[in-house]
Amino acid sequence: MAGAKLVSAPTGDDDLFIPTADKIARHITPKTKAIILTSPNNPTGQVIDKDEILKIAELAVKHDLIVVADDIYSSIVYDGIDHMPIAKAPGMKERTIVINSFSKSYAMDGWRIGSLIVPKSMLSEMLKLHQHMVSCPNTFVQIGAVAALTGSQDFVRDMTKEFDRRRKLIMRSLDDMKIPYVRPRGAFYIFPDMRRYGMSAKDMALYLLNEARIATVPGDAFGEIGEGHIRIAFSTTYEDIEGGMQRMAEALKKLKN
Repeated sequence: MAGAKLVSAPTGDDDLFIPTADKIARHITPKTKAIILTSPNNPTGQVIDKDEILKIAELAVKHDLIVVADDIYSSIVYDGIDHMPIAKAPGMKERTIVINSFSKSYAMDGWRIGSLIVPKSMLSEMLKLHQHMVSCPNTFVQIGAVAALTGSQDFVRDMTKEFDRRRKLIMRSLDDMKIPYVRPRGAFYIFPDMRRYGMSAKDMALYLLNEARIATVPGDAFGEIGEGHIRIAFSTTYEDIEGGMQRMAEALKKLKN
């Protein structure tokens, strides 16, 4: 809407789908205004660790750039990874726009409410746009959001533990099928590489839907680098995942044969 041009800094299996400061720096020109980061990431489940976040922050300060930080999955991380939102890095408070949501951390996805943390200097212009696009969430949703923020956060930790249990189940199943993937460190997705079966991402997703009754998302829906991959979400029950992965194994065995 502002007439900006989006420039991608692609990642892939070889670099664990993690954007680095060095890779981002190659795409910075005198016209660059902002860096957009999503960590933890959908669809890959990857998390940019603290050391790399600090390097990206230095880059933003050096080139006087805004960082738009999609922190929607920030409370869902695994393996004790050292994750730090970029807004906490030195010099970043005044140049970071934090986009967040109650959908993931608080399982309020049907309620459609989120939050924005932004320097005061930017707020008035954003509100002009927001009030014509969204107006506001209804009253009971706002009350629910307040309860989520001010109540005990124990259930968020409990929910993350359960996601971790499901994550490990899917990884074990993929290991048994000898399907390669980058180990997800956050969010609730895994992005296996299905290219060995010689099908496009879309065809694989349709095959699994029809043959195994499993709904996945073709990887190229997230960009051309995702071709040959599928996104599996572990937001359903452990038992459903267990059954689904068994059906997936049987369906893929047919392809092999």
